[in-house]
Amino acid sequence: MQFPGNYGSAVPSFAGVPRGGLDVIIKIVGTIVELSLVLAILLAFIYLLIGGIKWITSQGDKQGLANAKSTVTYAIIGLIMAFLSFAILGFISNFFQVDLGVGFTHTGSYIPKGIFKN
Repeated sequence: MQFPGNYGSAVPSFAGVPRGGLDVIIKIVGTIVELSLVLAILLAFIYLLIGGIKWITSQGDKQGLANAKSTVTYAIIGLIMAFLSFAILGFISNFFQVDLGVGFTHTGSYIPKGIFKN
């Protein structure tokens, strides 16, 4: 790329700097989706641990035990939803042949992509 006029030098091209286009948008969306899934799974595991600790420390209190059971139940539902969303996005990515950074490749083998790629 050249500056307008007679400057005579090209603007340097830096590695990793996005130049625009649909590929950049797809990579950004894929990274956001992957980070959201990882965050959802981590939060569900944290709430599962919190529910387990509440369960242990309830000491037979019916209200505390009910609170702990609901925390564990909602954490398990959250985990199931996170894994289902991963599977659904992988299916959509494979069906439309768009690389969203999650799911399975078009050959059927699982390869993690996006932020975990070297």
